[in-house]
Amino acid sequence: MHARILGVHFIYTNYMEFKLNNEVVELEEWAWLAIYKDGSVLKQYDDVTGDFHQFKEIDIDNLDVFVVINTQHPNDPTYRYEVHMEEGMTPIFFIRTTVFNMKEPGEVKVRMPHFGYKESINGQSRKTIMTVFPNGAVSVRNTDGREHLD
Repeated sequence: MHARILGVHFIYTNYMEFKLNNEVVELEEWAWLAIYKDGSVLKQYDDVTGDFHQFKEIDIDNLDVFVVINTQHPNDPTYRYEVHMEEGMTPIFFIRTTVFNMKEPGEVKVRMPHFGYKESINGQSRKTIMTVFPNGAVSVRNTDGREHLD
């Protein structure tokens, strides 16, 4: 898998069954970084190589810290959220579009990051999900509303 930067877009190239499919991937406001135990880093949007990495490319067995950053403020620690992984933890990351003031003149659609981890405790699967709201508030809960997919 490989990608190149084209302006503000990342182009993701997927080689499957000897076919070449180009998919333009927009730079999202929120993105993840995977910091491994050996200190190496895998970025969802690699600003050096132009590579776009899918979440499934994360090497979970060697993951030390899962980081979510705001791509508009990549070096500002107030827009950086870290999950320090322990054995048995699996990272979670997804972005949902939430509508505020639905069907009203001031309707606003916002894409908000949801991230955290899943772990098994005494044979029971448990999730911890954090959501960053537009005002910077963070909500922490134990469900992502997708239990039917587990």
